[in-house]
Amino acid sequence: MPARCDRCQAELPEGALRYQARLRLCGDTGGVVKDPPGGAQAGRQQLDAALREAERLTEAELMEAVMEEFCFVLCPECRDALRTDPAGAANMRVGRVRLRQ
Repeated sequence: MPARCDRCQAELPEGALRYQARLRLCGDTGGVVKDPPGGAQAGRQQLDAALREAERLTEAELMEAVMEEFCFVLCPECRDALRTDPAGAANMRVGRVRLRQ
């Protein structure tokens, strides 16, 4: 079965030029951790609640909340589109992605 572009589904015949795009999504607070409203007692309650939540999740689910990696196969046209607009801003509308038809 021939490979396909993960973005546009174009068929990529054997030996055709294709690209791999790797995407890493990492959680980040920007280096700022704010004190919770309500002081230390409220902070302790939030921490306890977060720990209880973490106990019910699998290791994979916890890791997904912090970091995920993806690898896409792209045709040359989709590679060019990614280079031109890597964040997909041209497809954004009021904070939501507009799907192409």
